[in-house]
Amino acid sequence: MDKSVYFIILDIGIIYEKGAWSSGLWKIGEKKKLNDEITFWKSLIQNVRDETRGVDCSAAAFNNLKTIADKYKLPNYRRILLNWTELQKTCFETDLATEQKVCSIMDELLDKALHENRKYQKYAIIRTLHNIPRCMHGASCIQPECKSISLNSALEYAGLSK
Repeated sequence: MDKSVYFIILDIGIIYEKGAWSSGLWKIGEKKKLNDEITFWKSLIQNVRDETRGVDCSAAAFNNLKTIADKYKLPNYRRILLNWTELQKTCFETDLATEQKVCSIMDELLDKALHENRKYQKYAIIRTLHNIPRCMHGASCIQPECKSISLNSALEYAGLSK
């Protein structure tokens, strides 16, 4: 499977959760759901790394996606599952150095989010992440209007540019 599909899933998932934030205390089950979703996102980053080494992770990614979508009734992932066959035809060329940098940045930020207990800070990390996957994919059957952005633009927007 083309690695850009993993970034499309990350993009859709992170944008959905970024918009789900509400102030106040954690609701019952909210923190567990978000931690499970962050763990799922981390598995997608690992899938990208494995695919780079020639390991096909599409079946595992599909099963993990279906599990989390069913467990938490997440409409953003159900839309991906309904279009899975068509989505696998997606192809977006990226260079390996950019891909590795994106995976490294996202992995580091996802680790921070996973270990953060305060609601506002956890969602702040997710808001920081939300544009980064977009530099690794373009339009697809799920997001036909999506425009790819450069890594520098994504990092600048996130406040991570050096």
